[in-house]
Amino acid sequence: DILRRATDRSLVILDELGRGTSTHDGVAIAHGTLEHIITQIRCTCLFVTHYPILTDLAKAYKPMVESYYMAFFRDEDEEHLRRRQQSHAEASDDDFVPPKITFLYKLKQGVSPSSFGLNVARLAGIKAAILHVASRKSEEMHRTTLQSTAQPDMTPHTLQRLYRSIAACLGAQTGGPAAASD
Repeated sequence: DILRRATDRSLVILDELGRGTSTHDGVAIAHGTLEHIITQIRCTCLFVTHYPILTDLAKAYKPMVESYYMAFFRDEDEEHLRRRQQSHAEASDDDFVPPKITFLYKLKQGVSPSSFGLNVARLAGIKAAILHVASRKSEEMHRTTLQSTAQPDMTPHTLQRLYRSIAACLGAQTGGPAAASD
């Protein structure tokens, strides 16, 4: 009903549109809705989301769209930094200590540098043992995402080796010469 009744003079506030669905469906619904508001309704809108990919719309429709996030302070004392370094060196689950975050309740322009869902869970009273497992899973998923989106090394030297390998394969398949010139 919001999208049907909103005009260019409306203030539309949408919070976490797409939650409760699969991630892909949620992103698609949120993206489609926000893009419709931007391009068709053209009203003032506060759109709260946990989907970082939606910040691409702020880039695409600048200066009409801006991204903001909740400012925070990360309290990393020496003990916390030591334990965090240990956890990155495959320390046991008992050594994991999530960073302490204090939300400042101020909007800051830009995109949040990271997600603080585990900190919010801790503030909500989730047991430390559950947070330890969740943190490990989060780190694992983050590493997997980084690996799957890593850009291949395409230096001239690498391209030359790749070309030679392809030429060798083609030569072997056709029975022809496998030499590749530089």
